[in-house]
Amino acid sequence: MGTDRRWYCSKRLCGCKAKVFLDADGKIEFSDTDHNHTPPLYHVTSTGNYIPLKSSAAKKREEEKHDSSQS
Repeated sequence: MGTDRRWYCSKRLCGCKAKVFLDADGKIEFSDTDHNHTPPLYHVTSTGNYIPLKSSAAKKREEEKHDSSQS
């Protein structure tokens, strides 16, 4: 029917090993659904676009960086 498809977690470059492999017919061939992080946060706009939201930890780091540069 088609080619094999492989889906990897969007945090793969951060070391997350979660993935799903589909065969040519779209059936799950292999899956590892264990993520090493919390789910990312997104805002879905009225037009269906996804906007990534920063985690509270990332916001705090940015605020601390901004505050230290103001001193």
